[in-house]
Amino acid sequence: MLSLYCALIDTDEDKIAFEHIYNAYRKRMFYIANMILKNKEDAEDAVQNALLGIAKAMETVPTENEDELQAYIYTVSRNAALALLPAKKRREQEMPLSPNLADPHMDVFASLAKMDDYRMLYKLLSALPAQYQEILFLRFSVGLPPRKIAQVLNRKTTTVSQQLTRSKKLLAALYEKEGVRYDG
Repeated sequence: MLSLYCALIDTDEDKIAFEHIYNAYRKRMFYIANMILKNKEDAEDAVQNALLGIAKAMETVPTENEDELQAYIYTVSRNAALALLPAKKRREQEMPLSPNLADPHMDVFASLAKMDDYRMLYKLLSALPAQYQEILFLRFSVGLPPRKIAQVLNRKTTTVSQQLTRSKKLLAALYEKEGVRYDG
């Protein structure tokens, strides 16, 4: 698939930069899209759309600064997922998915054993308002400082700092409500 994208890029320098993006950020892009779409296949489609858009506009991608590149990748991934959201909602209204359908390729018991903490965190994060989910993701998954988060989300740095504090307090309260001690 990488060679398909590289065929859209003119210069060797841009191809090398795209390969870095593809290898370093593809999994994060999927995680972002999956958080929004909550469906593996739709998230994969969103990542493919995002990578295609990046390849087409490679000469404008901020590859010199890793922080700016991370912010750019986050924004492109989020926008690609959001673009698929209306079609996903229409599809779900036409044919609701049954929660009882299991993936035959997944060892459910092994997966549950490994994913208990993740599921709890995901459940609690999903209970937070979207603005707090976004802030926590950018800070702790992407690793952006509040100043960069403010740039990405077009907010004031003080607003982002306050939202980080509030989101951590809300998350701690949700953990306590579930009977789990939170040290975040």
